[in-house]
Amino acid sequence: MREAVERDADLGTENPMFSELRQPGLGTFRVPAHPAVFSAMQRSAATPAPTLGQHTEEVLADVAGCSGTEIAQLFDAGIVQSPSFAKPRNAA
Repeated sequence: MREAVERDADLGTENPMFSELRQPGLGTFRVPAHPAVFSAMQRSAATPAPTLGQHTEEVLADVAGCSGTEIAQLFDAGIVQSPSFAKPRNAA
């Protein structure tokens, strides 16, 4: 696979199906887009995967139905974390 990606021109960024994506903490990768193309819709660009905990607050509010106060208590207790709010943990 690595050889194909490195040497096959059809798998390069000249092909509109492939683009380079920078994933924070991991580097840059060539990634494929969706293979189907529709005239009424542009092919969307690839986006990096979310970082661990990036959507913690949204999930707790929208999916679990937690209030802002409940979410704050979970963060304060160290039960949940996000990249913007990480409480230091003691080694066990």
